[in-house]
Amino acid sequence: MLNENTKKVSYITEGTVIKGDVTTNSALIVKGTVEGNVTSTDDVEVRGNVTGGIKANNVNIAGCNIAGDITCTGNLFVDKVSSVTGNVNANQIKVSGAVNGQIVVNNTAEFLSSSNVVGDVYAASVAIEHGAKIKGFLDIRGEEEAPVVTPQQVNTPAYQTYTAPTYVEPQQTAVATESSDDMLFEELK
Repeated sequence: MLNENTKKVSYITEGTVIKGDVTTNSALIVKGTVEGNVTSTDDVEVRGNVTGGIKANNVNIAGCNIAGDITCTGNLFVDKVSSVTGNVNANQIKVSGAVNGQIVVNNTAEFLSSSNVVGDVYAASVAIEHGAKIKGFLDIRGEEEAPVVTPQQVNTPAYQTYTAPTYVEPQQTAVATESSDDMLFEELK
């Protein structure tokens, strides 16, 4: 995701544990562990673990677990072996792994066949590959009516139980049909 040759990039290397918030104006690659919030005015790629929220432009979650809310003004990608436990608010999202939390997307939410989502999804448009699992309320508003809610503002509608009416087998009856010659009665089977 990040082009390390053309941007200023900060690193949290593998084996490093930071207990506290991390704030940077450069792109950030997290290969270690952050026990706190991560904030960047640029892009963030996480290959380690973050226990806390992430706020950035674009966010790429690759081969790790995130426990916290993610807010990005750009795109969010969650790869096949990653999981996010927290609410997500992004311009666009592509999920191949797991998300357990509410998803609010201004544009397209794309769920690949290996995705497993538990939570409500609010988006302008949605693409779901065969095999994707989504358990929750789905609100597709269309591009002209893009979602403007944040995860904290949404009230999930109350669900009602619906019981289908019981089918009653009709009884056999005689039906009169008119013929040009005379009246005939037929029994229905």
